[in-house]
Formats: sequence, structure tokens, C-alpha cells
Amino acid sequence: MSASNSSERPKKPDHRDYTVGWISALSLELSAAMLMLDEEHDPLACHGKDKNTYVFGRMGKHNIVIACLPEGSYGTISAASVAQDMVRSFGSIRFGLMVGIGAGIPSNQHQIRLGDVVISTPTDIVGGVVQYDLGKTGGNGEFTRKGSLNKPPQVLLTAVAALKAKHRLGREKLGPLLKELQVEDFDNPEEFHYQGVEFDRLFQSDYLHPDNTDTCDSCDKSKVDPRPNDRPRPKNNEPAIHYGIIASGNQLIRHTVLRERLRQDCNACCIEMEAAGLMDNFPCLVIRGICDYADSHKNDGWQQYAALTAAAYAKRLLSVISPEQVEVTPTVEDAVKRVSEIMTKVVDGVKDVNAKVDEQLNQEFFDWLSPLKMRHDDIRSKRVPGTGQWMLDNSKFREWRSAEPKSRAICCFGEPGAGKTYITSLVIDTLRSDMEERKTKIGLAYVYCDYKNQDHTTEKLIAAIAKQLLRLLGLEIPKKIIDIYNQLRKADKQISLDKAIEILLLTCPAFDLVYICIDALDELEERERIALLRSLQETPRSVYLFTTGRNHVKTNVKSYFDEVEMVQIKAMEIDVTHLIKYEIMENSMAYPKRMDETLEREIKERIVSLSTGKLATPFQLFEDTY
Repeated sequence: MSASNSSERPKKPDHRDYTVGWISALSLELSAAMLMLDEEHDPLACHGKDKNTYVFGRMGKHNIVIACLPEGSYGTISAASVAQDMVRSFGSIRFGLMVGIGAGIPSNQHQIRLGDVVISTPTDIVGGVVQYDLGKTGGNGEFTRKGSLNKPPQVLLTAVAALKAKHRLGREKLGPLLKELQVEDFDNPEEFHYQGVEFDRLFQSDYLHPDNTDTCDSCDKSKVDPRPNDRPRPKNNEPAIHYGIIASGNQLIRHTVLRERLRQDCNACCIEMEAAGLMDNFPCLVIRGICDYADSHKNDGWQQYAALTAAAYAKRLLSVISPEQVEVTPTVEDAVKRVSEIMTKVVDGVKDVNAKVDEQLNQEFFDWLSPLKMRHDDIRSKRVPGTGQWMLDNSKFREWRSAEPKSRAICCFGEPGAGKTYITSLVIDTLRSDMEERKTKIGLAYVYCDYKNQDHTTEKLIAAIAKQLLRLLGLEIPKKIIDIYNQLRKADKQISLDKAIEILLLTCPAFDLVYICIDALDELEERERIALLRSLQETPRSVYLFTTGRNHVKTNVKSYFDEVEMVQIKAMEIDVTHLIKYEIMENSMAYPKRMDETLEREIKERIVSLSTGKLATPFQLFEDTY
């Protein structure tokens, strides 16, 4: 007999049996929640990092775990912390209920009275809760809200729809449930009852509560809003249920101006302080009993009753949700993870689209900024390996290339055919290596001047330099530069020298160090050459210039740069030797692969002796020899 009784005894719930999480902000809200329990359970051990204290119980067919925010701790952050700990200890929770009191925002659409209940209800664009203090203040002083919060889980929304239909038919009212409560033995039983229509006063928005008074007994009754369009209060004082937007934030609002702003801007019908901290990481429905009108006449007289009406609605809501529906609902942890994955994909997709759009717009901008094409790859391909090392070893160049150069410019001069252009290509490749190896952000731009190119005007050369530097920034083109572009494009104008210089000056500060290499300055007309140097003189001290040209460009460079080093370029013997060896050993298409060593040595010695300091000479001598 005893064995039979033992086998029929209900199993004591464990952590996995609690599927509904209920959060209260105030202890009086916790009291209301506990009153709604059909059965209270023994406490369970929690996760080691869980700081919450829980009440366990059953409400209808559902096991509920209830937590309250720490005493004196309010707002979105505190609510988010409580929810996080709850999910940590109870991984089987499918959804949450945020149940408690809030401030009503009466309107023609929502004829709210004290003791009524507001349910967070999503629209096409809002998830049911709006965080009114999340956003930014613009230059005109106007505050713009940004971001959105998730809507409640589908199992809760379908239950809301079902309960709404029953209420419309006069079923599942809250009044009978409230009357069933045995509150007479409580410390202050009167707080749990409807407070009376005579104490439900909505004062005109411009009438402030007198200072130093806790009640509205001395308030001017003629300032009470008669609300002629309001619904009549039912004789049994049955709380009305309102479905709409709840405004949530960390600020306690007791001012009608702010209240009306939220009504107009957000179409909100209720204000509270915790829900915004839950919606994205604790899928839940927000249920608020209205205890005041968010004005200066706010008092605590309606709080306990409003907490009861909210808790009563929550209990009615759970009664239309079956355990089977709860069982197939994803856990909070899984739901948040899934939403996070979806949002990550959406955000990544948006980033990809934006990146492609930005890339296209940037390309249009770059095409407009400069049509010039650089010839670096073609020139580098013709440079004989091993030549020019003497320049990299030159003490003046090494100092200019250092992290803190003393000289802002280096001018390399030489006769035609001395190899100035190949030296420039070698310097550019070396500086590119520095960009990869150094920790500082280095910019590099270059131009190979050509007297045959009619597009080598000062404005186009400066624009080409700016374009190369901007490309190094990726999509981070400064807004002021885009503004210049849009302004000129709108007027159907090409870039002028002034605007090209302005763009270059706006670009340079994005780098710690900028190198600009200009080959063959002498191939520009003197007017363009002077204009180019004068323009580069205006750049910041962090910009360093490398130039090449014939002997006469030295005077031009010195005129605009005080700190300038001079280096003569001529074909060194080792460069000529490298060149001859390359021609003999590498150019197998034109010459035999093998040659008598004695003949090879004689050829090298003869050409080196006849070389006049020009790399072009060995090529000519080699051709003449063969």
C-alpha cells in the first residue's frame, strides 16, 4: 500500500521542468506574481554566477520561475542582468514575461485609466517596445532614436490574440480572478483593491502638482481633464486591456511634455523602465498595469492594484497556452542564438551590398579625379636585376628614407640615359616594402612625367598623386573630399588646380608619413614644373619628395624646398657589368646561351671602358659589337 502511494506521488520539479521565466522590477510586483501561483515549490540550487533570488511555482499547467530586480536597482541594464542570470541557471526556459506596473499615456486611441493593463504589441515596423533614450542628438538639437527591439515569440503573440478574442466575448475577464484573491489578512489589504474612480484623476497637462504634498487632495479639481470622449468605467470596475507600443528607458518620467512627445513620436500608450533591456536577449511579452499618468501628480496609491491586474492578465494568458506549445518552442538560449546568427547574416549581407555600392561610387570618383595611368609596372619589367643598389646604399638616400628624415626632399640629377627612370622605379619598390614592414601608416604616390603626354598638366598630376593616396585608404574617403566631388560634378566641372591641391591636403593627414616620387621633372614645361613644385611645397611636413631630372632641375627644387639633398645619377661600373651579364646570359632569344669565357671577359672590359656613365651606352656598344 505504501509502495503504491509512493509511486503516485508527483515528481519534484527540477531545473529542466521550469519553462517560463517571470521578471518583476519591484517587490510589490513580486508579491502580485506570488499571489497568482496555484502552487509554490521548494527552491533549487542555481548556477554559481547567478546572483538572483527566485520564487518557484506552478501557474495552471506551467512551472514558473520568478525573479525580482535587486532592491533599489531599476532600469534596462539591471533587468538585462537578471534575465541573463536566469537563463544561465534555467536553460529550459522558452520565453519570458515582464510583468509589473507602468505609466499610462491616455489618448483618443487608448482611453487608458488607472488599473488598466497594457500589452506590448508589435506593428509592421516596431517590435512592441521602443527604447526612447537610445539615439543621438543632431546638430539642430533634435534627438533621433535609432535601432529597434525584437518582438515577442510567436507562442505568446498567438496567445494574446486568443485571449483578446475571449475578452471581446466577455470571457476570461480579470475581475473574477481578482475577487478570488484572499487579501484581507495582508498588512495593508486596501492596497490590493481598486482605489476608486474618485482617485483616478488625469489633470490637464499644463497643471503641475503643488510642491511638498504627497497626495492630490489639495490639487485644483477644476484642472482635472473631463475626458469627454472616454469610455465609461464599467460598474464592476473591470480593468480594460490595451494593446500597443510601450516606451522603455532608464529615465523616470514625471512630466507631461515628455509623455506627450512619446505619444506623438512613438504612438506609445505606456512608459516603463526595464523592458528595453530584455527584448533582444530574453524573448518576452511585456505586461504593465497602469498606476499613474507619467505626470507630476504621480503617487504610489495605485501601484499594488496595478501590479495585481498585470499579474492577473499574465495568468490568464498562460491559461490559453498548452504545455505542448511550450515544449516545441525553442529555448531562450537557442532563440537568441538563432536570431543572432540571422542578424549576423543580414548585417554581413548589408555590409557586402554597401561595400559594392561604395566601391562603385568610389570608382566613379576616381575616374573623375584623374584619368592618368601610371607606367610603373612596364618600367620595372625593363629594369635589370641588381642594378641601382648603389642608390639604396647612398647615405643621403638612407637618411631621407629613415623614420625621421632631416631632409624633406631629395633631388637626383643626371644626363639623359643615365638610368634616372630605372632608379625611380627601384626607389618606388623599396618604399613599397617599407609600407609593409613598418608599423606606421605610410602613403606612397608617384608620377613618371612624359613631355609627349598632353595630359601631364599640374592639376592632373596633383590629382593623380591624391588618387593613389586615396586608394590606399580603401573606402575611407574623407567626407569633405566627397563634398568637393559632388559639388563639381553637379556643376559639370572638371577638377581645377586649387581643388586638386585641396583634395591632396585633405588626404595627407590620413597617413603618418607620405612619399611622393616624381620622375623626369625636366620633361614638364617650366611653367608646369614650377607650379607642381609650388603645389607640393604646401603639403604637410610629413610629406617627403623624391625627384629626378636633368641637371637644370636642381635650381627649381632648391627654390621651393630648403631642406633638399642632391644626388648625381650615372651608370656605375657595377650596373654596366650587371647589364652586360644580363644581355649575354639572360637574353637567349637574341644571343647564344654559351660563350667562351675569354671572349665574354674581353667584351665586358671593352664596353665598360667605353661607357660614358650612361646605361644607354652599353646597349648601343653591345649591339655594335654583335
